[in-house]
Amino acid sequence: MAAAAPVERKPLTPEQLGELQEAWAELRQAIKESGVTSFRACTRDGSLWEENANSVRFIARTLRDSPEA
Repeated sequence: MAAAAPVERKPLTPEQLGELQEAWAELRQAIKESGVTSFRACTRDGSLWEENANSVRFIARTLRDSPEA
């Protein structure tokens, strides 16, 4: 299977940046509450999950919903 081509990144708008910062705050809280010390994440399309508020929130939700947390 060939690797996905890198996705062209556009600068975030101030609104998107604010939403991303809120998502990261949620993830930091979920990490703190779950006791997770490390994790790995990636996307299928070569985009950066770290710059996508929905992806960051999904990881936070996954940590919160994990039975091991």
